[in-house]
Order: sequence, then C-alpha cells, then structure tokens
Amino acid sequence: MTLTYRRPSSDDIAFVADHMRQDDVLEVAASHGHTPLQALVYAITESDRCYAAVHDGIVLCIFGYARFDGAAGVWLLGTDYLVSPKSRRVFLKETLRITDRWAGKFTFLFNFVDAQAATTLRWLRWLGFREVCTFDEFGAAKVPFVLVEKHACVTR
Repeated sequence: MTLTYRRPSSDDIAFVADHMRQDDVLEVAASHGHTPLQALVYAITESDRCYAAVHDGIVLCIFGYARFDGAAGVWLLGTDYLVSPKSRRVFLKETLRITDRWAGKFTFLFNFVDAQAATTLRWLRWLGFREVCTFDEFGAAKVPFVLVEKHACVTR
C-alpha cells in the first residue's frame, strides 16, 4: 500500500481541519492564533508547493513548503489517521523519502515546532532534522518553540 498525492481540494482541507491531530491543533493556535481551517488555508496560500497525502482513500495530511532565500520552510498538518497502525509505516517511509529529496533541492529545510510536541520532535529527529535553538516566547501564545533544520549532508 502506498500513498498517493494530489493538490488539496476544498473537501481535503475541510476533512483535515475536522480531524486534525490534537498536537497540530495546539501548535497552530500557539504559533499563529489560528483554528485548524485557518491554519490550512494560510499554509496552502503561502506555499510554493503543497499536497494532500491519501492512503486507502483517506486523507492523512496536507503538507508543503515555501521558499526562503534558497532554504525551504516545510510544514505538515495531519489527522489522527496519520499515526494509525495501518498508515504509520508507509507515512514514515514516505516522509523520509520526501524530506531527503527536498533537502537536496534547497540549502536546508526548516520549521518552528511547539516545544511541547514531543511526538513531532521525535519524528523530525528521526527524519534527520536537528534542533538549532529554542525561542522562549514564540508566536501568538508566547510559548517555547524549537527551530529545527535539515541539511542534505546530515546523516541519521
């Protein structure tokens, strides 16, 4: 079983917004003060590329990147289906493949992650991202966020 990718439709956006993982809901509220739907619309609008990832007919997540002076800010907002036993393995393999490819295309990849999002940070470390620094009062909620980066030459 593999993932398929498509341009996010309005139905995909509504589905992910309605089924967003709690960690992602908390992070978009803390970073930008957004609801899940606002966060998805904003991220998609500001991205150079974005995709809906579908597994067995279910949208697992919407993700993408925006270019910044040779680097790329990457993002992913997912549903609980993303980490279900049925989808987890294929999701992990695909995100590793995609981030490795994107890291080779740009100077580096980066994102800001809620410091309380332990599962997300563990997944990003597994993908080869490194924690660069922590901002103690980041975003709308003024809570700690971690800047993570992935460079093409980093090995896991």
